[in-house]
Amino acid sequence: MIQKSETSLPRFLIAKYVSDLRRMEPRNVGVIVWADGEVTGKFLGDGEHGPIPDNVQSKNAYRQWLEYWNLQISKDRLSRRDGSTVERSEAEYVDVLQERSKPQYMLVDGGILMESISTPAELGEVADELFSELVATPGRSEHKSGETDERRHLYHASRKAMKSSGISDRQDFWNGFDWSCRVGETTQPFHFDYALHASEPTAVFHRVPLTQPDKTHGTAFRFECMQKTGLHRNQCASLVYVTESDLNDDDVRQSWEMMESFGVVINTVDLDRAAGELLKLAG
Repeated sequence: MIQKSETSLPRFLIAKYVSDLRRMEPRNVGVIVWADGEVTGKFLGDGEHGPIPDNVQSKNAYRQWLEYWNLQISKDRLSRRDGSTVERSEAEYVDVLQERSKPQYMLVDGGILMESISTPAELGEVADELFSELVATPGRSEHKSGETDERRHLYHASRKAMKSSGISDRQDFWNGFDWSCRVGETTQPFHFDYALHASEPTAVFHRVPLTQPDKTHGTAFRFECMQKTGLHRNQCASLVYVTESDLNDDDVRQSWEMMESFGVVINTVDLDRAAGELLKLAG
């Protein structure tokens, strides 16, 4: 396998807002991730990613900056200050993006990611993970902070398990999969994080943070609906990240047992074991 050079590995920027330029206490408000010519950004106040921070002096100015950053990352090429251009496919694209900063609205180099990213869906997952890790919401409770840590570990470990098992290299592998199922008198679309699908789905996989009851119940319902379309219970897998100490929590243990009644539960804490269980399920 050809190894990528550091200049072609995925890179990311951290968007920061400074409410008081005299104090210079920046607040992380978003991330931009680049990989092989694909770029995505996630910002507080932009859609579903949380509200505009309370300390923002002008919400209108803040929204304009979000629109500006989103416009820049949508372009196929950017102009440098000297008038030359850089293509979206070049890693220097990130450097030119970083030049689109002001003292109060900054884009700061976050570094290089040492794992390759092969699809736009995976790029979105990495952006979600970085956003969860770096763009903390003020005033989070300890419980919410723990949920964020679990989700971040689960994103990272599930991607590694898919790669280690070799499933992500299969032609029938889907990173991000939507399928419509009959629910009562209506047809409802359901999203799964991963799937094996050629003419019909043969397996679906979904990340399930067991500390969040709404996520476990929602996934159980999706699996139940998929099984009514013909999938077997053993073709539906919950990907979880549960340590031994987590299992001492009654709620986590009960969520695990509930998910086992609707499909296979694969614990990504042990990557080797998880990869083996994924291969067995994939057939």
